[in-house]
Amino acid sequence: MQKWLFQVARTTIADYWRVYYRVSVNSLEELLEAGWEGPVEEEPAAISSRPLERVQRILRALPEHYREVLNCRFLLNLSIKDTALRLSLTEANVKVLQFRALKRAAELEPIATGAL
Repeated sequence: MQKWLFQVARTTIADYWRVYYRVSVNSLEELLEAGWEGPVEEEPAAISSRPLERVQRILRALPEHYREVLNCRFLLNLSIKDTALRLSLTEANVKVLQFRALKRAAELEPIATGAL
């Protein structure tokens, strides 16, 4: 009985908020007649400014072993096996290093782009 009552209350509250926040749908013509000019296209400065420089800054910030794996895998387009042979590592180690390097690069991106 308690579960049923809880579910009824939950559904009733959800219905209330659904009606409360319902947005009226207007046609595009009505919006344009009212003076709406559409979305303003702004280019984020950090994203559009020199992607090559951003990548180089991130790569320079990574430890050497991460940088080597990413260079082989993505810049030289080598397979896991070829990367392992070139760097004298096991294939499993290359996979782990690639995962960790990409994770670390994602953490460094806001710092390298000056977003913080």
